[in-house]
Order: sequence, then structure tokens, then C-alpha cells
Amino acid sequence: MIFSGLSGGSDLVGAGVALVAMAVRLTSKGPALYGSDRVGWNNVTFKMPKFRSMRVGKPAVATHLLVDARSH
Repeated sequence: MIFSGLSGGSDLVGAGVALVAMAVRLTSKGPALYGSDRVGWNNVTFKMPKFRSMRVGKPAVATHLLVDARSH
């Protein structure tokens, strides 16, 4: 069976996703995942789940571009 090996692989990926989500939640406040707007076929937008890699409440632009970068 071709698909018998896929079950174990998907279990492993699922466990990895759960571990990363738990690590994000334990080390910072806010959600581990967020919905990022993406553009798909025929210019239809959709939400793609992504892991949060920045702290909640930080500026969306690079701080070196701000006038007073130390305030963030």
C-alpha cells in the first residue's frame, strides 16, 4: 500500500506543529497561530495559518526605519 507510510509521516508532522505551537505559547503572550492574508488563483484572497514569530504589540515595520527605534 502506498498510503500506509503517509499516516506515520502526517502523525510526525502534526506532533511537530503541536510542539512548536506549545513552545510559542509558553514563551510569550498571544496566540501561536495567526491568519495571514494571501492572494490565490484569480486574485482571490484567503487566510493562511502561520506561526507567530514576532511579539504581540510590536510595530509591523522594521524598527531601524523608525525615528525613535528605542521606544519599541
